[in-house]
Amino acid sequence: MQHDAVHDIDPDYIRELRFSKWCLRELAQILKCKRSGGQIVLPIFYKVEPSQMRHLKGRFGDAINAHKEDLAEMFVKEWEEALEEISCIKGWESEKIDNGHEGALVKIVVTKVLSELKGTFQLIVPQQLVGIDDHVKQIMSLIDAKFNGTWIIGIYGMGGIGKTTLAKALYNKFFDQFEYHSFVADCRETYQREGIKCLQKQLISSLGSWCDVSNVDEGLRLIKSRFAHKKALIFLDDIDDSAHLKYLVDCGWFKAGSIVIITTRNKDVLDQASAYHMYHLNELSLDQSLILFCRHAFQ
Repeated sequence: MQHDAVHDIDPDYIRELRFSKWCLRELAQILKCKRSGGQIVLPIFYKVEPSQMRHLKGRFGDAINAHKEDLAEMFVKEWEEALEEISCIKGWESEKIDNGHEGALVKIVVTKVLSELKGTFQLIVPQQLVGIDDHVKQIMSLIDAKFNGTWIIGIYGMGGIGKTTLAKALYNKFFDQFEYHSFVADCRETYQREGIKCLQKQLISSLGSWCDVSNVDEGLRLIKSRFAHKKALIFLDDIDDSAHLKYLVDCGWFKAGSIVIITTRNKDVLDQASAYHMYHLNELSLDQSLILFCRHAFQ
């Protein structure tokens, strides 16, 4: 009777139970890292329901029971707790995503991972800024989600007043709404040293694919072709000549919903760029100036 029962079990299933302890160890270690180091865990329940893991049904229960006889109780208990813990973390059940279509699941997971990683790629902004949040809110309030075109937002003001810092904070605020991003820093200085081709190359390469630009016309063609079907967030820092912009951005080159942020000392640059919103960054108010002074003077 027992001999017949053994032969009724799939040999592959027996091997799976034998080696499942490595998977259970990995799972327990992953959750230890989550608890101790704050790592993000995104479970994918591939052709299994979380409740099966939580209540040790099916092969999960078989795997635990298979190891109870030859392993210390503490190990088995740890694995049981790991299965229960992972089942309570919000994730994706493969069979419930687009009727089990794995391509759709992959796309959702990749989007989520990129969203979680967004902080890694955001621009560095100094801590404890004074007055920046108010400026960001004012500019954000001007954005109309129903607008079917490309937004060009210009920030202008005297040198050293904080235009770049404000634009970085705004860029970070919009960041997670876009799959494609391009940041070109110190455009004025770069142009003086290396010319417009270098700016074009930086703009294109920010999409993730390196390119070489042999002349300005080729750069123009590449920008149009690379960005034509991409909803992108673009930041051009310190543009001082409107003639440069005609080789870098135009409302018609980008997919609807794209946003271009430009900082400049010269308001005429924004006039000729047909910016939808031009934000004049003035000096700090008396109260804000006092706060800033005290932070630096008295730490």
